Amino acid sequence: MSVRTDRVRVVGLVKRKEGISKEEFNRYWVEHGKLFAGLAVVKRNLLKYEQCFVHSDTVRAFGLPAVDYDGIGIVEAESFAKIAEIISDEEFTRIIPQDEEKFLDRAATRPFPLNIATVLDKNVQ
Repeated sequence: MSVRTDRVRVVGLVKRKEGISKEEFNRYWVEHGKLFAGLAVVKRNLLKYEQCFVHSDTVRAFGLPAVDYDGIGIVEAESFAKIAEIISDEEFTRIIPQDEEKFLDRAATRPFPLNIATVLDKNVQ
């Protein structure tokens, strides 16, 4: 096992804006994802974009403490520079932050830039 050099990820813990239900947040985030994925700079620079939705009831059923986040966004690219290019792009800065303000607590978002070492992947021979 070794750390990959062909790609990186940024994982962001996201929290819904106060006053928005979990269902509204989930619905709006999916639509927001389509908007984000449609940007030319995103199409050019990302290899993958995934949204993960927290199942709070399952966390409680496992006997674990509740999490204070509603989802995890994952972007994957060939380099952190490619991801940085997205967030500095004029179209991104004009559209995405303003849309996020409608449903997301941006101040609570916690990004984690990550290098990847795959330990197990049943889909790869």
